[in-house]
Amino acid sequence: MNTQINGNYQGVPMGQNNPQWPNPPAGAMPYGTPPQGNVPPQGPPMPPRGDDPDGRKRRRTIGWIIAVAVLDLLLLLLYLLLPSRCSCDRDNGGTSSYVSESDDSYFDSIPDDPDAPADSVASDVEDVIEQGGQLQFTVSWARNDTVDIDAHCIEPSGYEIFYLTKDTTSPSGGKLDIDNKEHDSGRIEHITYADCSSMRDGTYVFSAVNYTGGNNAGVKAYLTVGDKTYLYQITGLRGQEQRANVAKVTIAGGQVTNIDHLLDCDEVDMHP
Repeated sequence: MNTQINGNYQGVPMGQNNPQWPNPPAGAMPYGTPPQGNVPPQGPPMPPRGDDPDGRKRRRTIGWIIAVAVLDLLLLLLYLLLPSRCSCDRDNGGTSSYVSESDDSYFDSIPDDPDAPADSVASDVEDVIEQGGQLQFTVSWARNDTVDIDAHCIEPSGYEIFYLTKDTTSPSGGKLDIDNKEHDSGRIEHITYADCSSMRDGTYVFSAVNYTGGNNAGVKAYLTVGDKTYLYQITGLRGQEQRANVAKVTIAGGQVTNIDHLLDCDEVDMHP
């Protein structure tokens, strides 16, 4: 090689008839020659193929949105599928959004409690149930409340017993025989089935509905099956057309085979 270690470089530039370096192709710039003319400016280096930070950020954001939406949907389904419900056994810790631990005197007036304050509405309920049929549903409210509480029953066929069908016998033999309004002196509504043997098989849903809306001291609902009566104490039923589903009764072969208590309740003695 034409170099001197301790002197100036005396060799021939590569590509210029230097036998140790090949000549560049025809028309090409000699090796090491700086570019000539207007050369486009070089931009920032391109990211590797497939590396898109903005795209990854968008995909990550969309993923979080989908995950949150799915979680909300699952929580909603859980809320709908697991309503607050209990049996009449208070030891199970069940509660209802309509039931409170209020010490309201209206709820203290349970018919079979000799120490309860006098309540003509409770006495009226007792008289009505004693004259009723094998399956009965009764609602009552305080005499001072200016409100109209309605008793409803939806039969397996979809037929509904309520104020528009008063005194009309349903396909299963039930009827609403007492219907009091907000300005009436009475504070009771009553649905009765005289004989369970004539009732169609299926589930009967009993409800209390606040027809007019407005505050009230509370609502009592009674479900009577044979010689047993269950008392449900309902508060918070204040919105117009607000409904509280109280119980579901299953009929099979003309007999009551199951009672599904949808609200907390006590068994009371209505047949001394």
